[in-house]
Amino acid sequence: MTSDPEWPIEIQRSWPYYAMGASQAWLMLVQELSQEDAPAGDVDYPTLLLHYQDVDARLNAQWRSFGQHAYLHHLSAIYGYQPLQIRSSELRTF
Repeated sequence: MTSDPEWPIEIQRSWPYYAMGASQAWLMLVQELSQEDAPAGDVDYPTLLLHYQDVDARLNAQWRSFGQHAYLHHLSAIYGYQPLQIRSSELRTF
């Protein structure tokens, strides 16, 4: 796993641990959502594709609805709610 070479070396070294934890949490969320209404038995490709399109839509809806509190707020709490520089844009994306 790589990090941004412009980051301080301490962040570069710790980045893989952060990325791995976030990746594991995301994968578990996808698995949880996929188990809900999962197609059973032999499934053809179009059915499987529709299932994962639904999983993707629900995953994105959860991010929109809960990402600010469940992820960004709690990550900020780890750092003691210290100010954070965020590039400004009309559409808030992180």
